[in-house]
Amino acid sequence: MTAGFVVNASREAALQCAGELAAWLLEHSVDVRFQEPVARLLGREALAASDEQIGAADFIVALGGDGTLLSASRLAECNNTPILGVHVGGPASFGFLTEITPNRAVEALERVLDGRYQMDERLMVSATVDRNGSTVGQFSALNDLVIAKGALARLLKMQIYVSDTFIATYAADGIIVATPTGSTAYNLAAGGPLVHPTVRVIILTPICPHTLTSAR
Repeated sequence: MTAGFVVNASREAALQCAGELAAWLLEHSVDVRFQEPVARLLGREALAASDEQIGAADFIVALGGDGTLLSASRLAECNNTPILGVHVGGPASFGFLTEITPNRAVEALERVLDGRYQMDERLMVSATVDRNGSTVGQFSALNDLVIAKGALARLLKMQIYVSDTFIATYAADGIIVATPTGSTAYNLAAGGPLVHPTVRVIILTPICPHTLTSAR
C-alpha cells in the first residue's frame, strides 16, 4: 500500500505532523510519497515523488487547511484516489473539509489500513477554455470555477446553456460555477445557496449581476 502526502509547507505544525505520520506508516509497511519540496524540508529526500505518483497512490493524506485539500483533489482526480484530510490550519482557517485533527490522525490511519472507513464521494467541475478554435486552458476544481472580468471596469455579458438548452443571459462582473462542496465558499459570499454535499447539482451564481438585464 502507498500513501501520498500533500502538505502545507508554510505551516510548521503541518510539516511536523507529516513527519510523524510518515514514520508511523513506514513502520506499518506502507510506502510514503512526498512532494519534492516537502521531502527536502523533512530530510526525507528518498521519499520524493512527482505529483502524478502522489495522485496514483492508494490514498492521499492532506495536511493543512481546506486549500491544501483542494490542491490534493486535483492530484487525486485522474485516479479517483481517496483523500484523508487532517486540519492543521491557521487561526483564520475554517476547516470545512479537513475534519480530522492531528491528535486523531493516527487513529484515522489505523482505520484506513484496517478497512474500517466510509468514503464520502464529492462532485468536481472542470472547464476548457477555447480561443480561435484552439484549447488554451483546462481546469478542474472540487469547490468552484470562476469566470470574471479583467482589469477594465465593465460588465461581462454571458449566455448560459446546458448542453444545447438556453438557460439565461447575465450581465455581471462574472459567474461562479460551484459544486455542492464549494457552496459554502465564494458562492455563499456572493449570495448563492447552500447545498448538501451529496446532492449532484452544479450551482451557477452571478457576481454582482445587473438584474434588469437577466433574461430567459
